Amino acid sequence: MDDNGDVWREFGIRTQPAFIFIDDDGTLDTHVGALGLSALQERLDALTS
Repeated sequence: MDDNGDVWREFGIRTQPAFIFIDDDGTLDTHVGALGLSALQERLDALTS
């Protein structure tokens, strides 16, 4: 829960839905907007491969 919006502010998110993907070297990839199940799975697969 982010009732105060602290996490949102930390990552510069102003609206939902939003996703922040963090790879193993700490690089952030922010996606603002909806992601369908297949697009989300592709992102997760890329991060875990």
